[in-house]
Amino acid sequence: MTLYHGSVVKVESPSIMTRASYRPLDFGAGFYTTTSYDQAARWVRNRLEMNPDLPCGYVTVYEFDEKGFMASGLRRLDFPNSPISADWFRFVMRNRRERNPEHGYDLVSGPVANDRVYTVIAAYEAGFVSEEDAIVRLKPYRLADQYLFHTPESLVFLKAMTTVEVQR
Repeated sequence: MTLYHGSVVKVESPSIMTRASYRPLDFGAGFYTTTSYDQAARWVRNRLEMNPDLPCGYVTVYEFDEKGFMASGLRRLDFPNSPISADWFRFVMRNRRERNPEHGYDLVSGPVANDRVYTVIAAYEAGFVSEEDAIVRLKPYRLADQYLFHTPESLVFLKAMTTVEVQR
C-alpha cells in the first residue's frame, strides 16, 4: 500500500513523535501518513502558510508492507472512513483531551478530523451539542484517511520510496 507524509522537511527515515513534544492529535503521538497525496500536500501548504520564511515543503511517498505488519502480531485498530462512528468520535476526543494518552495500538487508521469536524468538536466541547448530536452531524462527512504509526516497531514496515517538493 502506498502512503504519503507531508512535512516542511524531508522525512526519509520516519520516527515517532516524542511524548515531550506531543500535541493533541486525533489518534495520539506517532508518525502520521495518509493514502491521499492531495491530503498530504494540503497539510504541507497549510504549514507553509504558517511559516512564510520556508520556501517549500515535501511529500514523502512510502510503501507500507501491510501483509508483513499483519503477520507480525502487532496491534492495529481501524475505523471505517464513512460513516463516522461513535467509537471513532470517542477515541479522537480522548486523544485530544488527555495529555500523552496511551491506547496500546501500534497502528491506528481512520478518518482525519478536518476543519468542518473541528467545528462540531468545538460545539461539543463547549456544551452546545451532545455527543449523540455531534455524531449525527458528522455521519454525512466523507473525510480523508490517516494512518498513525504509534510505535517504533510499526515503522519497520514503512519504506521511503521518493520525496516530492511542494510549493505554496
